[in-house]
Amino acid sequence: MGAMEREWRAIKADAGDPARQEAVIRNIDLMIRESAISKLGVPGAIRRMPAEKQAEAVKSYHAMMLSTIKTLVALEEAVVEKKAEEIKKCIEQLDELEKKGHAEFLPEQR
Repeated sequence: MGAMEREWRAIKADAGDPARQEAVIRNIDLMIRESAISKLGVPGAIRRMPAEKQAEAVKSYHAMMLSTIKTLVALEEAVVEKKAEEIKKCIEQLDELEKKGHAEFLPEQR
């Protein structure tokens, strides 16, 4: 299990617990960092595409990673402000982004 997966599991388990707020925020910040680093790269699934399809796939990948980062920032704000419904909404959005992104760009992990 990678670092992002460990952080994500911890966030999902603890995000609604005010006593764990500091740890949750740290894990969110670590995920933001790892997402930004991932955004700089190109997944193997894209590198294996025909050259004429790669540019559009990279654009789509970057947009998805940017959405992930934005949603992580929104999640951090919701945790800080103790907004339970917003926390839940952000977690659902991130679960969907992960599912879609991994299916499209990391099919070998499925």
